[in-house]
Amino acid sequence: MNVQTPPAAIGLAPLKSGQQDDRSFGTSKTDNAIPIEAWDTVLFEKFCRFRHIMSLGLARHSDELFRRKSYPAGARVLDIGFGFGDTTQLIAAQVAPNGEAVGVDGAQNFTDLATREAAEAGLNNVSFFSADAQGDDLRGPYDYAFSRFGTMFFYLPGLALRNIRRALAPGGELTMIVWRKREDNPWVHEAE
Repeated sequence: MNVQTPPAAIGLAPLKSGQQDDRSFGTSKTDNAIPIEAWDTVLFEKFCRFRHIMSLGLARHSDELFRRKSYPAGARVLDIGFGFGDTTQLIAAQVAPNGEAVGVDGAQNFTDLATREAAEAGLNNVSFFSADAQGDDLRGPYDYAFSRFGTMFFYLPGLALRNIRRALAPGGELTMIVWRKREDNPWVHEAE
């Protein structure tokens, strides 16, 4: 399925007949700059302070999903908005020994922390990088993509989901654990 956003819907003039469309559809670095800065500063600090509550509380959701559907050995899986990297590490264990779990998060502080903790745990099939899932290269292809409460914070969700789809191999699957829209979750949204 190829989903296209009409240029007029995002404020771009229609193309002339035969004109190549190399325009960016809202993928400038400033689109997510404010949320990414919040996740890399005040939200990172708060999540670290309450990590035990956040990790244990959120883990129940992903644990249940992994109980129902685990990733096969040898698969390459992208974990979107990995936070502390705990789900990425769990995925790495599922796909071992020849698979790979790759985490992407917009916040460099989470990336640095997760990378350090995976190295301390001696995991060799897990890696993390910082990027804006909305428009940056996600280093695919992946057999699967996963997100536990990471996809609902996208500034332009349709654009981000299309980018994730591009990073999936043909037949690849995306599994998301989400709750309602950002505005319905003021405990996180107001910090932005």
